[in-house]
Amino acid sequence: MLTLILKSTNACNLRCAYCSLGDKTLTRTLSEAEILKGLEWFAEYGKEKGEKTLSVIFHGGEPMMIPAPQYSRCIEQLMERYPDISWQYYMQTNGTILGPDYIDLLKRYDIHVGISLDGPEGIHDAQRKTRGGENTFGQIVENITCLKENGVSVSALMVLTKAGLNEDLAYLEKFCEMELPLKINPLLNEGEARKHQELALGPGDYGDYIKAVFNYVIDHEVDIRVSPLEDMLEAVLYGRRPRGCTFREECNDSFICVNQCGDIYPCGRFADAYSHKAGDIWRGISQEGQKVLKRLRQRRCVNLAEACLKCWYADLCRGGCGASAKDGPGGSKETVMCEDYRRIFDYLYGDGIEKYRRYLLTRKDRILQQLQK
Repeated sequence: MLTLILKSTNACNLRCAYCSLGDKTLTRTLSEAEILKGLEWFAEYGKEKGEKTLSVIFHGGEPMMIPAPQYSRCIEQLMERYPDISWQYYMQTNGTILGPDYIDLLKRYDIHVGISLDGPEGIHDAQRKTRGGENTFGQIVENITCLKENGVSVSALMVLTKAGLNEDLAYLEKFCEMELPLKINPLLNEGEARKHQELALGPGDYGDYIKAVFNYVIDHEVDIRVSPLEDMLEAVLYGRRPRGCTFREECNDSFICVNQCGDIYPCGRFADAYSHKAGDIWRGISQEGQKVLKRLRQRRCVNLAEACLKCWYADLCRGGCGASAKDGPGGSKETVMCEDYRRIFDYLYGDGIEKYRRYLLTRKDRILQQLQK
């Protein structure tokens, strides 16, 4: 399925210490007509590729800074003009702006919401403050509760920084109580993060953290979905490539991005860096843009980095995200995350899989005992 990441604005009501967009002194927001134009361009792009189902992620900046009725009118016109396409909608938000109009929008179009929530309350509030310096964790948790009470599907996105490496993992139980699936992303050296090297992760830090999460979830029997851990574990168990764009060599055939200027990029990571522009919504993908997409595709299909060719796990990740290549976006070298993913796979193929096997056997015995009562 083809997915559009629509970065309708780079404006935001927060000032996160590590924001990938960097300084917010210059902001731009797509007009309602431009949002619709971007969606219509994507519909035509999907039709050319023979897609019957298309998904849209409303992204930013903070997408909820745009009035909900604008999105509603665009979605209505889109579905009216393209009735043969099945549409799926998502929204990635900081979760601090939520009113009746947005609840109505999310419910009406069955929009799944991803909310940024950086694990423990203290870590989150230190890193994700409002422009006025206020904490945001409490308000976000209240809004998550409100969304779930209204039947809106919600998941959480956490950015791991150095500050969180040694924090108690008990926060996972809170996420479990909220029935909140969690995706843990590593902090990358982009945007504002370059000014906050005290938050920077070292090689292997992210991998070791994910291993610790695996052990905590099993040892404490925490019923929570954690990505990419769950995807990587399934890959080990079933011998298939993990889900998620990081591990998919066809990522450039599955994602496309339109930013707040109406420019087209291979994905959101490239759009945030203003790198590898492929065209714009008024003229479509240019000839040079086609070459950009082809080069990125070849990087993971036929031009794997030398280090990847020597790696046991090359068939699982196919060189990793091109935006994280050590020689720059889309480069031919391995990504900055290689050591981390190698550590996770090493563990899962060894001690991790054995621990998981014992855990499943214990659960099996417990279920059999209950059935015999």
